[in-house]
Amino acid sequence: MITPRDAADAVTYLVAAGATTARDAQGPVWADYLNDQVPGGPDTGELRPACRAAIRAWQDAGRAWQINVEHLAQAIRKGRSERIRAEEDAHGPLRPAGLDREPDTANRWLVAARRAIGTGHDRADAERLAWQAIGRQPPPPEIAMDNLVGPEKARAVLAAIAARKGIPR
Repeated sequence: MITPRDAADAVTYLVAAGATTARDAQGPVWADYLNDQVPGGPDTGELRPACRAAIRAWQDAGRAWQINVEHLAQAIRKGRSERIRAEEDAHGPLRPAGLDREPDTANRWLVAARRAIGTGHDRADAERLAWQAIGRQPPPPEIAMDNLVGPEKARAVLAAIAARKGIPR
């Protein structure tokens, strides 16, 4: 979510670029619109890159119109979409481990992770934030012990768990 001051700064940037005209109370109106039309509201850090993207689109269109608040909202949404696509292309789709049988929770996790990626977080931070958003911890990694059964497997599993938690043997 952005403040009216954040939105006014974006408007000032666009006015200085000659891409729009300033009006009274533009900051509060733009903040209200952007917070409503951008899912979860934009982050302050998204505004400047969105202004630059909107100016490029405006320039490419031959400057036949002024940039308005919807143009800026579109630039923010497009920037988020591009960051998510680039992350998933580079590292595979975002998937919450251990939530296969809980589709609603998995969807909430995915929405939170994509929002974090879209606003500029790296994958590790995005996954951490997604687990926080659903109020859970990620499941521990699976421990695979080759050819062990019975008491030997139990001892090996307990030793592996103790080693991860720093518990002396």
